[in-house]
Amino acid sequence: KTLLLMNYLFPIGFYIIIGTIMPKLNPLYGELLIPSMMMFSILVSTVLGMPNNLVTYRNNGIFRSYKINGVSKLSMLAIPAISTIIHTLIVTTIILVSSPILFKAELPSNILGLILVFVASTITFVGLALLIGVIADNTSTTVIYAQALFLPSMLIGGLMFPSNLLPGSIEVFSK
Repeated sequence: KTLLLMNYLFPIGFYIIIGTIMPKLNPLYGELLIPSMMMFSILVSTVLGMPNNLVTYRNNGIFRSYKINGVSKLSMLAIPAISTIIHTLIVTTIILVSSPILFKAELPSNILGLILVFVASTITFVGLALLIGVIADNTSTTVIYAQALFLPSMLIGGLMFPSNLLPGSIEVFSK
């Protein structure tokens, strides 16, 4: 249930809401819709979705039973990471294909750049999510660490509006 919510329902629901509201508030948001919703889906799937499951599996002894049965530690971390990357790719493809149709959003002019940003961002946030999952003792701590990374990324990271609209001191910090 958590994977379905964090990988599909929450990102796609947020995308539909933002795609409906933001172009009315900011007519220039059409050019930001695809990249910002792509980053949002990456953030939600990785930072909010992955660490909690890793900590739960570890605390419930699931990883211990894997280890007893000969599953390598690398596989225990790689499988959720690869799974999350595949789900994020599916959601990003849905956003990329449906945005011009539903919201008249502009496709990015540099698709290769968009793909490179997707790959780099996904690898980065999967790594951070794995780090949170490894260092957190319990799910409460996981939520705090994940929110400490997620909220600033959303608020001052340029997802909802260009970072050049931020006050000077916050703009420097956001970069």
